Amino acid sequence: NAFIYHKGGTGFASHPEAMERGQRKFIDKWGFDIWAYIGILDDYEEEVRRYLNDINNGEIAGSKVSSSNHEEASDADRPDHRRIPAGSPLRILELNCGMGVNLAYLQYLHPGISVIGIEPSPQIAQIAATLIDVICEDPEEALENAAIPDTPEASVLQAASYDLIFAWDAVSHSKDPDRLRTGLMKLLKPNGQLIEVE
Repeated sequence: NAFIYHKGGTGFASHPEAMERGQRKFIDKWGFDIWAYIGILDDYEEEVRRYLNDINNGEIAGSKVSSSNHEEASDADRPDHRRIPAGSPLRILELNCGMGVNLAYLQYLHPGISVIGIEPSPQIAQIAATLIDVICEDPEEALENAAIPDTPEASVLQAASYDLIFAWDAVSHSKDPDRLRTGLMKLLKPNGQLIEVE
């Protein structure tokens, strides 16, 4: 029941066939391709920083984000020192969140934020649940179930409750992109942002 992950190095650079064999063995054993889930997307942190900067600069209406440290003002105003006040956490939703590493990384960088992921694969969602709160469901189904009172989805996917929704290509790959996009827009706070691949 061990899970071994070897990162980096060039040990297999001259033996790509060994990497391919190992990749096929992993897929056969676990039912998914680990290569689709490795690494952290810097784009997530850039979007969060941009959003926080817009709030702090008054470009987006909302509470100013206070600094978590007591350094001099010039350092405290740097985006990497900003934290969300405990009473008003930044809420982020990610569609097809994979193993949850991107949202977990954002929580590490900004401990005050609240994150939730939606992941359709039960195996992947189970791994993600060790890091973040996750709904194991197709995003379209999750939104449909959120419209039903007293469902778990209804308590989490409430209207006007998210600042940022990372959808990347989940919308364009959905069965009904316009319907999914409309449903996601309803989940955003008045100045929230839906992030998709253009």
